[in-house]
Amino acid sequence: MLRIIGAILGIVLAVYLVYQLRTIFVYIILAVVLSLLGRPLMNLLDKIHIRNFRLPNSLSALIVLIVMILFVVGVFSLFVPLIAQQARIVSSIDANEVARAFAEPLNRFSQFLADYELSDESFDEHYFRAQIRDILKFGRVSSVFQSIFGILGNLFIAVFSVLFMSFFFLRDGMLLQRILETLVPDVEVPHVRVILDNTKRLLTRYCVGLVIQVTLVTIIISVSLKFFLGIENALIIGFMAGLLNLIPYLGPIMGAILGMLIVMLTNLDMNFYDELLPTSGWILVIFACMQLFDNMITQPVLFANVVNAHPLEIFIVISVAGTLYGITGMIIAIPAYTVLRIIAKELFSQYKVVSSLTRNL
Repeated sequence: MLRIIGAILGIVLAVYLVYQLRTIFVYIILAVVLSLLGRPLMNLLDKIHIRNFRLPNSLSALIVLIVMILFVVGVFSLFVPLIAQQARIVSSIDANEVARAFAEPLNRFSQFLADYELSDESFDEHYFRAQIRDILKFGRVSSVFQSIFGILGNLFIAVFSVLFMSFFFLRDGMLLQRILETLVPDVEVPHVRVILDNTKRLLTRYCVGLVIQVTLVTIIISVSLKFFLGIENALIIGFMAGLLNLIPYLGPIMGAILGMLIVMLTNLDMNFYDELLPTSGWILVIFACMQLFDNMITQPVLFANVVNAHPLEIFIVISVAGTLYGITGMIIAIPAYTVLRIIAKELFSQYKVVSSLTRNL
C-alpha cells in the first residue's frame, strides 16, 4: 500500500515538474528522439575501424548530427522554394475571379439546400467572395515572413539546445540511463534499465517507421498525381500529404482537402463540371487508395511490433490526447502511450488492468 501511495505521489510530483519546466523537457525529448534516429548510423560508424584505429565517439556523434542537419537542409531547400512559389501564386489570386469561376455550381448548391430546407444560410456569390478572401489570407507571403522573423530568436535557442543535448546523447549512449538511475532508489535500478531498453528499441523503430511512412506517402501521392492526372503541383501536394499523414485519422482527410484546394485555386481557367470536378474526384480516389495501402501494408509492417494495442484503445487514446493538446497531442499520443505501457508493465504488472493492457507489448 505504501508503495502504491509513494508511486502516485511520485507521478504527481513528476507531472508538476514537467509542467513547470515543460519547455526544457520538450528540448530533452526532441534531443532523445534525434539521438534515437541517429543511433543506427552511430552504430554503423562504431563498426568502422582501420587496424587499431576507430572513430572517437565524439567525432562519430558530430558526423551523425551533420548528416541529419544536411538531410533536413536538403529537404527544406527542395520544398521551401516550391512552397513559397505556391504561396505567391495563391496570394495573387483574385477573390472575385474565384467567385466568378464557382458562381454557377455555388448557385446550384444553394438552390439544393433551399429546396430541401437544409439550411437558412444565404450562400450567394457575395458570401462566397467574403469567405474566399479569408481563405486566401494564408497565402500572403509578407505576413508569413514577418511571423518567421518574430520567432527566429526563440527558434535559434531551441535548435541549439536540442542539437547540443543530442550530441551528448549520441556520444554517450548510456547517458540518459545514468541520469535516471541517479534519480531512483537502487532497488528500482533494474526496472529502469529494462524500461529504457524497451523504450529505446520501440521508439527507434517507431521514429524510423514514421520517416519511411512520410517518404512513401510523399512519393506515391506525388507520382500518382503527376503521371495519372498531370498536376503541376504534385510534389508539393505529396509532401504536405506525407506530413499531414502524421496526424492520425484527420491527417489523410486534411491532405486530400488541401490537395483539391490547391488544384482548384491554381486552375481557375478549367471548366468546373468537365475538368475540375472529375480531377477532384480522381484526387480523392488516389488519396483513398493511398490510405488503404497505408492502413493495410505500411502501418502493420512498420508499427506492428511497437503498438500492439486494440484499435479502439488507440482511438480513445488519440481522442483524449487531441482533446487535451490538439494536433500536437494526437501526433505524440501513440509513442507516449507506448512508453507509459512499458513503464506500467515493468512496475505494475501485478494489477489485472495493467496486465490486460500490456499483455501484447
